[in-house]
Amino acid sequence: MNQEPADTTPWSGAFEEVLREHLRFLDAAEAIDPDVTLIALGIDSFTVLVLLAAIEDRLNVVVPDEMVNFEVFATSRTLWNAIVGLKKQQHEARADG
Repeated sequence: MNQEPADTTPWSGAFEEVLREHLRFLDAAEAIDPDVTLIALGIDSFTVLVLLAAIEDRLNVVVPDEMVNFEVFATSRTLWNAIVGLKKQQHEARADG
């Protein structure tokens, strides 16, 4: 029985696209392991800022300065989890306001 593996990507296609544009050590056909450090995939302090601008622009989220750190930007999973939390907070704030 030849079944295609289920898509287990824990994030949106838009997030994956933004990440791929900035992970210089990731081959185009290679899957992004959510738990590999972004540093191992080619992210440095300058690239974090460029990636941050792209995330804010393309994913319509505002990342506060205090969240721009290597704990949030440790892996694609930690970054995605932070974005999901921010989007939820920002959506709730708009609904309340």
